[in-house]
Amino acid sequence: FFLISSTTSFLMSFVSHTLTQQLRPLLLRVPFPVVARSSVPVVIPLRSLHLQRSLLSPVCRSLGSSFHFPLQRPKRASTSKNPSRSFFSTTAAKNMSSNKLFYMDDFCLRQFNDKSYQGTRITGISPEDFAAKVNELCTSEEDLKEGYAPFCKHLFVENFVGATSPVVAITDENKSLIESAYKARTSKELPVLTRWIPADKLEAKEAKYLDVILYSREQIIEESKAMDRKDEIPNCPWGIISVKAQDEPHELPMQPITMMRNALGKDEGGSGVELNRAKYDESVKYWSTHVPLA
Repeated sequence: FFLISSTTSFLMSFVSHTLTQQLRPLLLRVPFPVVARSSVPVVIPLRSLHLQRSLLSPVCRSLGSSFHFPLQRPKRASTSKNPSRSFFSTTAAKNMSSNKLFYMDDFCLRQFNDKSYQGTRITGISPEDFAAKVNELCTSEEDLKEGYAPFCKHLFVENFVGATSPVVAITDENKSLIESAYKARTSKELPVLTRWIPADKLEAKEAKYLDVILYSREQIIEESKAMDRKDEIPNCPWGIISVKAQDEPHELPMQPITMMRNALGKDEGGSGVELNRAKYDESVKYWSTHVPLA
Protein backbone atom coordinates (compact mmCIF):
# COMPACT_ATOMS: atom_id res chain seq x y z
CA PHE A 1 0.00 0.00 0.00
CA PHE A 2 2.86 2.37 0.89
CA LEU A 3 4.52 1.68 -2.47
CA ILE A 4 1.28 2.35 -4.40
CA SER A 5 0.63 5.53 -2.42
CA SER A 6 4.15 6.85 -3.05
CA THR A 7 3.92 6.06 -6.76
CA THR A 8 0.54 7.83 -7.03
CA SER A 9 1.87 10.88 -5.15
CA PHE A 10 4.88 11.05 -7.47
CA LEU A 11 2.72 10.81 -10.57
CA MET A 12 0.35 13.54 -9.33
CA SER A 13 3.29 15.87 -8.58
CA PHE A 14 4.68 15.21 -12.04
CA VAL A 15 1.30 15.92 -13.66
CA SER A 16 0.88 19.13 -11.66
CA HIS A 17 4.31 20.39 -12.70
CA THR A 18 3.79 19.43 -16.35
CA LEU A 19 0.34 21.04 -16.52
CA THR A 20 1.67 24.23 -14.99
CA GLN A 21 4.35 24.49 -17.68
CA GLN A 22 1.82 23.73 -20.42
CA LEU A 23 -0.77 26.19 -19.12
CA ARG A 24 1.62 29.08 -18.57
CA PRO A 25 1.54 30.33 -22.24
CA LEU A 26 -2.22 29.89 -22.29
CA LEU A 27 -2.71 31.93 -19.14
CA LEU A 28 -0.51 34.69 -20.47
CA ARG A 29 -2.86 35.05 -23.43
CA VAL A 30 -5.98 35.38 -21.26
CA PRO A 31 -7.16 39.06 -21.19
CA PHE A 32 -6.33 40.69 -17.88
CA PRO A 33 -9.88 41.73 -16.93
CA VAL A 34 -11.05 38.12 -17.31
CA VAL A 35 -8.26 36.81 -15.12
CA ALA A 36 -8.49 39.58 -12.56
CA ARG A 37 -12.26 39.32 -12.05
CA SER A 38 -12.50 35.52 -12.13
CA SER A 39 -13.16 33.93 -8.75
CA VAL A 40 -14.25 30.58 -10.21
CA PRO A 41 -11.75 27.92 -11.30
CA VAL A 42 -11.55 27.65 -15.07
CA VAL A 43 -12.25 24.24 -16.59
CA ILE A 44 -9.80 23.54 -19.41
CA PRO A 45 -10.25 20.40 -21.57
CA LEU A 46 -7.16 18.24 -21.47
CA ARG A 47 -7.43 17.63 -25.20
CA SER A 48 -6.71 21.34 -25.78
CA LEU A 49 -3.28 20.97 -24.14
CA HIS A 50 -0.27 19.66 -26.02
CA LEU A 51 0.80 17.08 -23.43
CA GLN A 52 2.82 13.93 -23.80
CA ARG A 53 -0.04 11.42 -23.94
CA SER A 54 2.30 8.45 -23.50
CA LEU A 55 3.27 9.71 -20.06
CA LEU A 56 -0.06 11.13 -18.90
CA SER A 57 -2.69 8.88 -20.48
CA PRO A 58 -3.22 6.67 -17.39
CA VAL A 59 -3.54 9.70 -15.13
CA CYS A 60 -5.77 11.56 -17.66
CA ARG A 61 -8.20 8.64 -17.59
CA SER A 62 -8.32 8.81 -13.82
CA LEU A 63 -8.78 12.59 -13.80
CA GLY A 64 -11.50 12.64 -16.47
CA SER A 65 -11.80 14.75 -19.59
CA SER A 66 -11.19 18.07 -17.87
CA PHE A 67 -8.77 19.51 -15.39
CA HIS A 68 -9.79 22.22 -12.91
CA PHE A 69 -7.08 24.84 -12.68
CA PRO A 70 -7.69 27.87 -10.41
CA LEU A 71 -6.56 31.15 -11.98
CA GLN A 72 -4.46 33.51 -9.96
CA ARG A 73 -4.55 37.30 -10.36
CA PRO A 74 -1.36 38.34 -12.21
CA LYS A 75 0.68 41.16 -10.84
CA ARG A 76 -0.03 44.53 -12.48
CA ALA A 77 3.02 46.00 -14.15
CA SER A 78 4.24 49.13 -12.45
CA THR A 79 4.21 52.31 -14.56
CA SER A 80 5.42 54.75 -11.94
CA LYS A 81 8.93 54.87 -13.38
CA ASN A 82 7.76 55.36 -16.94
CA PRO A 83 4.25 56.84 -17.12
CA SER A 84 4.47 57.29 -20.88
CA ARG A 85 4.25 53.54 -21.34
CA SER A 86 0.87 53.28 -19.59
CA PHE A 87 -1.97 51.91 -21.71
CA PHE A 88 -3.91 55.17 -21.66
CA SER A 89 -2.01 58.43 -21.70
CA THR A 90 -3.47 61.51 -20.06
CA THR A 91 -4.24 63.03 -23.43
CA ALA A 92 -5.95 59.93 -24.76
CA ALA A 93 -8.07 59.60 -21.64
CA LYS A 94 -9.06 63.24 -21.92
CA ASN A 95 -10.03 62.81 -25.57
CA MET A 96 -11.99 59.65 -24.90
CA SER A 97 -13.95 61.34 -22.12
CA SER A 98 -15.28 63.90 -24.58
CA ASN A 99 -18.61 62.99 -26.14
CA LYS A 100 -18.95 66.06 -28.34
CA LEU A 101 -19.85 65.51 -31.97
CA PHE A 102 -18.76 68.92 -33.31
CA TYR A 103 -15.99 71.45 -32.92
CA MET A 104 -15.40 74.84 -34.54
CA ASP A 105 -12.84 74.52 -37.32
CA ASP A 106 -10.47 77.45 -37.91
CA PHE A 107 -11.77 77.82 -41.47
CA CYS A 108 -15.14 78.96 -40.08
CA LEU A 109 -13.68 81.66 -37.81
CA ARG A 110 -13.77 84.22 -40.61
CA GLN A 111 -17.56 84.27 -40.27
CA PHE A 112 -17.12 85.58 -36.72
CA ASN A 113 -14.24 88.05 -37.03
CA ASP A 114 -13.90 89.10 -40.70
CA LYS A 115 -16.16 92.07 -41.44
CA SER A 116 -15.44 91.77 -45.17
CA TYR A 117 -16.58 88.14 -45.31
CA GLN A 118 -19.02 87.51 -48.18
CA GLY A 119 -21.57 85.25 -46.58
CA THR A 120 -23.33 84.69 -43.28
CA ARG A 121 -21.84 86.86 -40.54
CA ILE A 122 -22.25 85.56 -36.99
CA THR A 123 -22.22 88.15 -34.21
CA GLY A 124 -23.11 88.30 -30.54
CA ILE A 125 -21.67 84.86 -29.76
CA SER A 126 -18.17 83.41 -29.59
CA PRO A 127 -17.10 80.51 -31.86
CA GLU A 128 -16.73 78.29 -28.79
CA ASP A 129 -20.24 79.09 -27.53
CA PHE A 130 -21.66 78.56 -31.01
CA ALA A 131 -20.11 75.08 -31.19
CA ALA A 132 -21.38 74.31 -27.69
CA LYS A 133 -24.91 75.29 -28.71
CA VAL A 134 -24.76 73.10 -31.82
CA ASN A 135 -23.64 70.15 -29.66
CA GLU A 136 -26.57 70.88 -27.36
CA LEU A 137 -29.06 70.93 -30.25
CA CYS A 138 -27.75 67.75 -31.87
CA THR A 139 -26.58 64.73 -29.90
CA SER A 140 -26.96 62.05 -32.58
CA GLU A 141 -25.39 61.64 -36.01
CA GLU A 142 -28.75 60.33 -37.20
CA ASP A 143 -29.92 63.95 -37.44
CA LEU A 144 -27.25 64.81 -40.02
CA LYS A 145 -28.11 65.13 -43.71
CA GLU A 146 -25.97 63.92 -46.58
CA GLY A 147 -23.71 66.45 -48.31
CA TYR A 148 -22.02 66.57 -51.70
CA ALA A 149 -19.47 63.94 -50.64
CA PRO A 150 -19.27 61.17 -48.00
CA PHE A 151 -17.11 63.37 -45.74
CA CYS A 152 -19.62 66.25 -45.84
CA LYS A 153 -22.79 66.49 -43.74
CA HIS A 154 -25.40 69.16 -43.03
CA LEU A 155 -27.22 70.00 -39.82
CA PHE A 156 -30.25 72.28 -40.08
CA VAL A 157 -31.23 74.13 -36.92
CA GLU A 158 -33.38 77.14 -36.15
CA ASN A 159 -31.55 80.46 -36.40
CA PHE A 160 -30.53 80.99 -32.76
CA VAL A 161 -28.08 83.84 -33.46
CA GLY A 162 -30.32 86.21 -35.39
CA ALA A 163 -28.17 85.90 -38.52
CA THR A 164 -29.46 87.54 -41.66
CA SER A 165 -29.74 85.79 -44.98
CA PRO A 166 -26.63 86.54 -47.08
CA VAL A 167 -28.38 85.84 -50.37
CA VAL A 168 -31.06 87.80 -52.22
CA ALA A 169 -32.87 87.30 -55.49
CA ILE A 170 -31.65 89.52 -58.32
CA THR A 171 -34.26 92.06 -59.37
CA ASP A 172 -34.41 95.04 -61.71
CA GLU A 173 -34.14 97.26 -58.62
CA ASN A 174 -30.93 95.75 -57.18
CA LYS A 175 -28.97 94.37 -60.15
CA SER A 176 -27.23 97.72 -60.62
CA LEU A 177 -25.76 97.29 -57.11
CA ILE A 178 -23.84 94.12 -58.00
CA GLU A 179 -20.05 94.36 -57.75
CA SER A 180 -17.37 91.84 -58.73
CA ALA A 181 -13.69 91.16 -58.05
CA TYR A 182 -11.11 88.37 -57.86
CA LYS A 183 -10.88 87.14 -54.27
CA ALA A 184 -9.42 84.24 -52.31
CA ARG A 185 -10.89 82.85 -49.11
CA THR A 186 -7.42 82.31 -47.61
CA SER A 187 -3.90 83.46 -48.46
CA LYS A 188 -3.03 80.01 -49.83
CA GLU A 189 -5.94 79.72 -52.24
CA LEU A 190 -6.19 80.89 -55.83
CA PRO A 191 -8.23 84.10 -56.24
CA VAL A 192 -11.43 83.48 -58.20
CA LEU A 193 -14.02 85.80 -59.71
CA THR A 194 -16.87 86.53 -57.32
CA ARG A 195 -19.79 88.92 -57.28
CA TRP A 196 -21.89 90.43 -54.51
CA ILE A 197 -24.05 93.34 -53.40
CA PRO A 198 -22.53 95.45 -50.60
CA ALA A 199 -24.47 94.80 -47.41
CA ASP A 200 -24.73 98.51 -46.63
CA LYS A 201 -26.65 99.11 -49.86
CA LEU A 202 -29.42 96.58 -49.30
CA GLU A 203 -31.19 95.62 -46.11
CA ALA A 204 -30.92 91.95 -45.27
CA LYS A 205 -33.68 89.99 -43.56
CA GLU A 206 -33.27 87.60 -40.64
CA ALA A 207 -33.22 83.98 -41.81
CA LYS A 208 -35.32 81.16 -40.39
CA TYR A 209 -32.65 78.47 -40.34
CA LEU A 210 -28.93 77.83 -40.11
CA ASP A 211 -27.31 75.29 -42.38
CA VAL A 212 -24.32 74.08 -40.34
CA ILE A 213 -21.91 72.52 -42.83
CA LEU A 214 -19.67 69.78 -41.46
CA TYR A 215 -16.54 68.01 -42.67
CA SER A 216 -15.26 64.79 -41.15
CA ARG A 217 -12.17 65.02 -38.97
CA GLU A 218 -10.25 62.80 -41.42
CA GLN A 219 -11.03 65.09 -44.36
CA ILE A 220 -9.98 68.19 -42.43
CA ILE A 221 -6.68 66.55 -41.51
CA GLU A 222 -6.00 65.64 -45.15
CA GLU A 223 -6.76 69.16 -46.40
CA SER A 224 -4.65 70.72 -43.65
CA LYS A 225 -1.67 68.57 -44.65
CA ALA A 226 -2.15 69.42 -48.34
CA MET A 227 -2.19 73.16 -47.57
CA ASP A 228 0.74 72.80 -45.12
CA ARG A 229 -1.35 74.09 -42.23
CA LYS A 230 -0.36 73.21 -38.67
CA ASP A 231 -3.87 73.14 -37.26
CA GLU A 232 -4.52 71.30 -34.01
CA ILE A 233 -7.54 69.12 -34.77
CA PRO A 234 -9.69 68.26 -31.72
CA ASN A 235 -10.79 64.68 -31.24
CA CYS A 236 -14.35 65.22 -32.48
CA PRO A 237 -15.82 63.34 -35.45
CA TRP A 238 -17.11 66.49 -37.22
CA GLY A 239 -15.74 69.99 -37.72
CA ILE A 240 -17.95 73.01 -38.42
CA ILE A 241 -16.42 74.51 -41.56
CA SER A 242 -19.21 76.90 -42.59
CA VAL A 243 -22.60 78.25 -41.53
CA LYS A 244 -25.28 79.51 -43.90
CA ALA A 245 -28.34 81.47 -42.81
CA GLN A 246 -31.28 80.70 -45.08
CA ASP A 247 -35.06 80.29 -45.16
CA GLU A 248 -35.05 76.70 -46.41
CA PRO A 249 -34.40 73.65 -44.17
CA HIS A 250 -32.42 71.92 -46.91
CA GLU A 251 -29.14 72.39 -48.76
CA LEU A 252 -28.97 75.19 -51.32
CA PRO A 253 -26.82 74.74 -54.45
CA MET A 254 -23.13 75.37 -53.95
CA GLN A 255 -21.78 78.27 -55.99
CA PRO A 256 -20.32 77.16 -59.36
CA ILE A 257 -16.91 78.64 -58.59
CA THR A 258 -16.77 76.66 -55.33
CA MET A 259 -17.41 73.44 -57.24
CA MET A 260 -14.58 74.30 -59.60
CA ARG A 261 -12.24 75.05 -56.71
CA ASN A 262 -13.06 71.69 -55.13
CA ALA A 263 -12.27 69.95 -58.42
CA LEU A 264 -8.82 71.60 -58.50
CA GLY A 265 -7.79 69.49 -55.50
CA LYS A 266 -6.59 69.92 -51.94
CA ASP A 267 -3.37 71.69 -52.96
CA GLU A 268 -5.42 74.64 -54.24
CA GLY A 269 -7.78 74.77 -51.27
CA GLY A 270 -10.45 72.44 -52.65
CA SER A 271 -11.74 69.14 -51.35
CA GLY A 272 -10.65 67.07 -54.35
CA VAL A 273 -14.17 66.03 -55.34
CA GLU A 274 -14.65 65.77 -59.10
CA LEU A 275 -17.05 68.09 -60.85
CA ASN A 276 -20.58 66.73 -61.22
CA ARG A 277 -22.09 68.21 -64.38
CA ALA A 278 -25.70 67.81 -63.25
CA LYS A 279 -25.00 69.46 -59.90
CA TYR A 280 -23.04 72.19 -61.66
CA ASP A 281 -25.94 72.97 -64.01
CA GLU A 282 -28.29 73.10 -61.02
CA SER A 283 -25.92 75.53 -59.31
CA VAL A 284 -25.70 77.77 -62.37
CA LYS A 285 -29.50 77.90 -62.60
CA TYR A 286 -29.86 79.03 -58.98
CA TRP A 287 -26.98 81.51 -58.85
CA SER A 288 -27.94 83.11 -62.14
CA THR A 289 -30.92 84.59 -60.30
CA HIS A 290 -29.36 85.09 -56.84
CA VAL A 291 -26.42 87.04 -55.46
CA PRO A 292 -24.66 87.16 -52.07
CA LEU A 293 -24.70 90.15 -49.75
CA ALA A 294 -21.32 91.12 -48.32
